[in-house]
Amino acid sequence: EGKRPWEVKADIALPCATQNELNEEDGQQRKGHADCLHKQVHCCPEKAYALEKAEEKRRIAQWREGAADIRNQEDEKNHGMDTVFAMGVGAQKADIDDKNSYYNSIVSTIIRIGRAEEFIIALSELIQRLTVDHLHIVGDIYDRGPGPHVIMDKLIAHHSVDIQWGNHDVLWMGAAAGQRGCIANVIRICARYGNLDILEEGYGINLLPLATCGTAPR
Repeated sequence: EGKRPWEVKADIALPCATQNELNEEDGQQRKGHADCLHKQVHCCPEKAYALEKAEEKRRIAQWREGAADIRNQEDEKNHGMDTVFAMGVGAQKADIDDKNSYYNSIVSTIIRIGRAEEFIIALSELIQRLTVDHLHIVGDIYDRGPGPHVIMDKLIAHHSVDIQWGNHDVLWMGAAAGQRGCIANVIRICARYGNLDILEEGYGINLLPLATCGTAPR
């Protein structure tokens, strides 16, 4: 009297009447047979709450046990990796210290032998070359100031360059090719803008005959 059927041990329990509905406490008593009870939920959906809650707690407990085992395995693995990493960091630090000493020795030697300025220039040119992959020059190069021949020498030495020639550049090309009209025009422009030193110093052309060509012989 006053007892519920869920206390009775059985392989399969079938809730089939309102007075025999399962609650959470009953589900705990029957948790050893939770799988069998769970199979009967489909025929009595209104009685599923207590069964599912008991099954959920059982599965959560199993999951926690499995997660704890996995976590312990990962901790052991990570501990081994930390040891390897610490050894690698120590070796890298020693390598870095050796490299720093090596580089400092090179710089000190360059300064000691008095080649620091040349070294800085060479290093700057290297950085510039690596930074500027290709030069595209838009003319005019000539008749825009002193030293166009110096600029041309620099451009020729560059590893990758192309030039969009301007009309003044083409004029100088014509003069170099011997076209008399171009020669006269080049001399005229240089004389007008005070750049005759380009012809004399840059290209070694003697302009003295120009100064005497209009003088009458005595």
